[in-house]
Amino acid sequence: MADRVPLIYENVFGVSETRGITAQKRPVHVGISLWNEDRTRRIEETTVYTGTKITIVVTLHEVVNGGYVCKNPDYYPESTANQPIDIYHRLEGGTWRKIATVTTDRSCGAECKYTLMGVGRHEFYAEYKGNEYLEGCKSKVAKSFAR
Repeated sequence: MADRVPLIYENVFGVSETRGITAQKRPVHVGISLWNEDRTRRIEETTVYTGTKITIVVTLHEVVNGGYVCKNPDYYPESTANQPIDIYHRLEGGTWRKIATVTTDRSCGAECKYTLMGVGRHEFYAEYKGNEYLEGCKSKVAKSFAR
């Protein structure tokens, strides 16, 4: 069973208050996509040259009624904005290693640059470890081939 956390409500005067009610941690979704360096073309499942600089884009959203929501961090302490996400890389079949930790912005997204070194299929995934309000989650594996 998921941890239970206090619910914080904002009253009509804009002041947060804690009520004695608890709820389960909220589920989240971590997305990952691979782009060329200037973010004009997605490069997942495509072939690029070794030494190509790419942009890795991650998103973190709360899952609500089957959709994804990014709450304003000014009003919701459980917002998925301002959250750390670890990004991992490996050449297919190799060992995963963390290449970056990024922090989501007010739009619940973040990005980092990476240079594809080595010939082969490069694989990436993102992981959010969770906090007192939100569950942890891993993204799908995004892949691109360098020759």
